[in-house]
Amino acid sequence: MITKEQFLRYEKVRLSGKYNMITEMLYASKEARLTKEQYLEIIKNYSELKEKYILEKGE
Repeated sequence: MITKEQFLRYEKVRLSGKYNMITEMLYASKEARLTKEQYLEIIKNYSELKEKYILEKGE
């Protein structure tokens, strides 16, 4: 299960534009401090995680 903190670290790296999040996965995951498995889980479930952690009601 991906935590909000993990997802937000991924999002920070993604929004920085520093890496192509697919072809430079090793660099991006290292900067986001995520394991390969966590990183791939975020990519696979990105829409659901974004809705859960960013588009939460009340924030």
